[in-house]
Amino acid sequence: MSKAIHPTDVRFIKLGRRGTWEQSSIEHDQVIRLGYTSPLHDESLAGNWKAVTKHWLAKRKGNKSTTTSDVRQIRDFYEEPETTLWFTFYARQLWWCFAKKQVRLLDDGSRVRAVKGQWQSTDIAGGALNIETLDDRLAKVGMYRGTICAVQPQVAEYLVRRINCEQSPDVQKAVDTMAQLRDAVEVLIRGMHWKDFELLTDLMFSRAGFQRLDVLGKTTKAIDLDLVAPVTRRRAFVQVKSNGTVASLTKSIEQFNDMPQYDDFFFICHTGKDVAHYKAEEDNIHVLAGPQLAELVIRAGLVEWLISKRS
Repeated sequence: MSKAIHPTDVRFIKLGRRGTWEQSSIEHDQVIRLGYTSPLHDESLAGNWKAVTKHWLAKRKGNKSTTTSDVRQIRDFYEEPETTLWFTFYARQLWWCFAKKQVRLLDDGSRVRAVKGQWQSTDIAGGALNIETLDDRLAKVGMYRGTICAVQPQVAEYLVRRINCEQSPDVQKAVDTMAQLRDAVEVLIRGMHWKDFELLTDLMFSRAGFQRLDVLGKTTKAIDLDLVAPVTRRRAFVQVKSNGTVASLTKSIEQFNDMPQYDDFFFICHTGKDVAHYKAEEDNIHVLAGPQLAELVIRAGLVEWLISKRS
């Protein structure tokens, strides 16, 4: 895990019109890059913003509002300190960095600041910062039509927390509540009658999109389900055990390996600590017990059904 970041400010930057400089800046050059081509690089370095404003006011044909926005963005690029967090969006991921103070003029008139280290697309624990996992208020910043902008304080705070893998108090409370629910669901599952447990398993797979082809066998301790995933057409053999042991699991895996018509094997049990910690080497063998099983029951929306059965 990398060290937590503590920026003094946060800025969004668009790397070129329609993302022209995204790939080169992020994957190769390791820079933040600004357009706004003008002959006033030296004036910008010297902080002569009156001269810069005069130039852009003429270029914008006297439009003061647009000029003010232009100069603000240029000034941010030149003056934001090395402690400012810069971020952008590229390839449906959020990328962030800190930039060195020196501003360098390129031959095409654009300006660059070298990144300290390199652009990052993960949090400090290595988790990907994919757009679909981000707060929509942050993702929408990517729709900004200009080049550089500040973000609302609560959005900036969220971004820093997200990078630092820190939960807001509200989110942490929800996470803790979900953990308590999972523990409670696990206890309810362990106390189920074998017949109800078989039905729960059937409902869980049904809500996950599986279609049942047949019930192969039924006793007081086990039921074997023949299922198919409609989209992939992968066929699954499911064995349900009220009380599972590593010995019974091993035997079931041997039976599965003798049936080439099946692509996946699921071993479901509500009691058996050793089974809950079993790790299969094969990707198509799935052991669901304990917390993992409780999690799936919650995801399938079967908590109320479970409570009703145990009431």
